[in-house]
Amino acid sequence: FERGDGQTEYRFFDLLVYSLGYEHRGRNGVRGLLDDEIDGTLVPFYDRNLAVSHAQALLAIGTPDRSLMIIGSSMSSAGGLPRDRLRDLNNTVSQTIAPYADIARTLPPAARPTEGIAMVMASIEALNEYMPARATGGEASYTVGQRIGAERTGPDQPRQGRLNPSRGSHHRHATRFQWDINLNTANRTQIAAYLAQTTDLEAFAANLAVALIVKLRGFQTFGLDEDQVGAICRFGELVHAHGRRTYPHFDRQRREQDRLTGAEGFLNWYVDRLLEVETNQRYFQHHGIATRA
Repeated sequence: FERGDGQTEYRFFDLLVYSLGYEHRGRNGVRGLLDDEIDGTLVPFYDRNLAVSHAQALLAIGTPDRSLMIIGSSMSSAGGLPRDRLRDLNNTVSQTIAPYADIARTLPPAARPTEGIAMVMASIEALNEYMPARATGGEASYTVGQRIGAERTGPDQPRQGRLNPSRGSHHRHATRFQWDINLNTANRTQIAAYLAQTTDLEAFAANLAVALIVKLRGFQTFGLDEDQVGAICRFGELVHAHGRRTYPHFDRQRREQDRLTGAEGFLNWYVDRLLEVETNQRYFQHHGIATRA
């Protein structure tokens, strides 16, 4: 650090908390602390698996080896990086990046400030792919299949249907966990994993419940309580069952929509349509859940 008297002072630290004030663009903000050599190496890190938002968000800028990562409200202005610098390690830049501030809109109003602790924690957890769960016993083994079964969540992943580079390898994983999750600040991936592990909801019903939790918690001043989350899960199950009864090819059409609009695109559209139905609004109101801001 260069002190006010012009002398250089060396400090070693793991985490630096920096107050941006209102000047956080270009070299006036946190990048003003860095020398030109470090600044010239900075690259963006995106929310590739949509852990915290319904669209890709810029979670951090940092050095390619992650030895320096800058997170927080500076991402509301892309850390001051010009658009031509917003290319990731695969030399791509998303055309549909959600502003960092939009992540807050998925949270209850009491947890929304873009410079708040919840926002910083969400970014760190997404970057580290963190799960708020501790294995408590039980194990199962599995063998990796021949081909990739999941759709890509980033350009550096193999396409669905390609030969799996890890095919044939054997692994073991825990089957019982103790969860420590706050559904009002958890990201989408954490909620999805939690529901998959603690409920018997089918995949679409569970994913619908996740999208509804993220949408509806943003309308509650203090978020959703445990009973309200249970009501949302039951609603997701009922909607899925109704869709299958009403439309013989519901699941096939849904998968086709996922392919055309992306896995989250159809869900977000579907949730908006469901919340426009008066009967559904009454269901949520009965459980004390507001369906609009």
